[in-house]
Amino acid sequence: MRRAAWGLTLVLSLSLSTAGAIPQTSRRGGIIGWVKDEQGQPVARAKARAIEPRANRTVAEAVTDEAGKFVLSDLTPGRYVLLVSSPDHEPALVRSVEVTSGRETVLKSPVRLRRAEAYAVISGATFDPNGFLLPGVRVVLERLPLEGEKEPSLRLEQVSNSSGEFAFRVPGERGRYRLTATARGYEPDVQIVEVGGLERRRVALRLKARPREK
Repeated sequence: MRRAAWGLTLVLSLSLSTAGAIPQTSRRGGIIGWVKDEQGQPVARAKARAIEPRANRTVAEAVTDEAGKFVLSDLTPGRYVLLVSSPDHEPALVRSVEVTSGRETVLKSPVRLRRAEAYAVISGATFDPNGFLLPGVRVVLERLPLEGEKEPSLRLEQVSNSSGEFAFRVPGERGRYRLTATARGYEPDVQIVEVGGLERRRVALRLKARPREK
């Protein structure tokens, strides 16, 4: 009887131990890929992110090496969106990459990044004589020639929006520009803005009331 009781106790202990154990989760996987530019050259120091589509959150990220290679590890099996970005390039998106249990998914083709257009921004706002924002002002931007430079042909035009704001994109290089703001009932305002490269310049254009004719 004692042996039978001891055996029953052992079986019950093993059963309870098994029932209370945490089930083993699926083995994790990863993603391996390469990033190249339009000419097929590797892009180093680009950032690759694995995004979980349902929650729209980044679950892993890595930076490419000198060969443009990245490795995203410790991913739960499933499908991910892959976002690759670089300061000098436009971001690229791979909409569906499947990760399987215990394996690393190797992308069949490299992720291609297109070089971002290099430009500077000249933005600002237009004001009336009392310092209030003035919408509907015609703003003309013209590039002025630098020393030894022929007359450039760049000429852009905008109308300030409902908040009195405007913005121009210009080449991301050294340049000199003339801004002319005109509106009915006001004297025009002209300002010269110099750009040294990839930068953002902010300008305030203040129009004066046109004198009334007697």
